[in-house]
Amino acid sequence: SIMNELKYVRGTLSKLRKRDVVKTILRSPSTIISKKARETIKKPFLDEINGGGLPMLNQILLRFGAPGIKYVLDLISDETRHPVAFYCTAGKDRTGMIAA
Repeated sequence: SIMNELKYVRGTLSKLRKRDVVKTILRSPSTIISKKARETIKKPFLDEINGGGLPMLNQILLRFGAPGIKYVLDLISDETRHPVAFYCTAGKDRTGMIAA
């Protein structure tokens, strides 16, 4: 995979205000037993992602997925490895980036 969920989390963390990150860290132990706490802890991430939209997701993908993207493009450009099929297990963003 050129991008895993951890890289998206790191990218989103880099966009959040420090106080939101600290709140998340302080609340994280309660997420083990409380579904409400798990939902609360996700809110700053989801707000940032929804606010940034597709441009932000693409920026994160390019920043944190560059080595994986280069690997895939190198593989696709090697005609001895054709035909090549690729897919994304989670959705459309990574596959769309490579297809474009």
